[in-house]
Amino acid sequence: MSRLHLNPQRCAALLLALTSAFNAPLIAQSYFLNGTAQEAGTDCYQLTTTQGNQNGAVWSADFIDLSQPFDLNLTMNFGDLDIGGADGMVFVLQDVGTSALGQTGGGLGFNGFDPSFGIEFDTWQNGQYGDLVQDHIGFISDGSVDHAPPSGLGGPVTANIDGANIEDGEDHPVRITWDPNAQIIAVYFDCEMRLFNEIDLIGDVFSGQELVYWGFTGSTGGSYNNQSVCLSPTILATGPETMVCPGGSVELNVVGAPGTDYAWEPSTFLSDSVGANVWCTPDTSITYFVTYDGFCENDIQDSIVVEVAELVASAEASPGLTLNCLIPSIGLYGGSNFSDGIDYQWISANGGNIPSNLGPNA
Repeated sequence: MSRLHLNPQRCAALLLALTSAFNAPLIAQSYFLNGTAQEAGTDCYQLTTTQGNQNGAVWSADFIDLSQPFDLNLTMNFGDLDIGGADGMVFVLQDVGTSALGQTGGGLGFNGFDPSFGIEFDTWQNGQYGDLVQDHIGFISDGSVDHAPPSGLGGPVTANIDGANIEDGEDHPVRITWDPNAQIIAVYFDCEMRLFNEIDLIGDVFSGQELVYWGFTGSTGGSYNNQSVCLSPTILATGPETMVCPGGSVELNVVGAPGTDYAWEPSTFLSDSVGANVWCTPDTSITYFVTYDGFCENDIQDSIVVEVAELVASAEASPGLTLNCLIPSIGLYGGSNFSDGIDYQWISANGGNIPSNLGPNA
């Protein structure tokens, strides 16, 4: 028999299993560093240095939920060695884990992750993979950097819209968006849309899995460069609507340009009215407006609706609750009236095998 444990940070009394739910907020995103990756100042991580055959990776400690939209804003620096500089970095979604480490050189630290999805930022032409001469961007999958199908899922296109060199020592703003309803993944570089495609990440890439690990890899081979990424502590921004149980608290995050000011209105129920990361403990449902400067544009105003509601959760099995020789496996399905903020964990009470125990379905 299996049971569904709901572990929301917002509803500490739903089930006995929730009595240990977090009471203190996690203010900053946590990351795991592997290989040659190292911290490089506030919220920045250097994946490689000016040495050959390096391989670094930085992985978020938190899953990203592919059933929900995301809008990631960050900066990437590809070093200042143009001629002889290499090899590049990859934004990665994978289910290997936070200790994952790929291959050096042209593999960009991405080779070996299967299943996986990657957005490569490649600064070296490897003709056998269909690379452009210019620094370029492409959608890749399943641990292969080859741009040809079936692993190549889009591009390559030049990283800079004019095809200019990106190994210039500058921090380049990058935006990555995902719309699960339209199944559109898109990447912007230097504030310009560079590539988008319709890809069923959940169904075709991850075989139904919604929660995946995410982060960045980078590598060098015979040529090299200093390569780094800077990730805001609140990079996983709150969507336009979120829900909280009566008496509970919910974290609200937005991501603006480094050093920007934030202004929340109204300030009712908020722990802070001028931060990128605030906690809301509402008595009633409420709509907030927050103004700030973005990476590429000024005076952004976002709205976030916080709805106060009781959590209603359910769990069921299909085709039934009985396993036998004719029915060796069953599907487990969990759900709730909350659109986000709920963590699902399936636990077997008698040693049964649950291939994927995280997410609403198992």
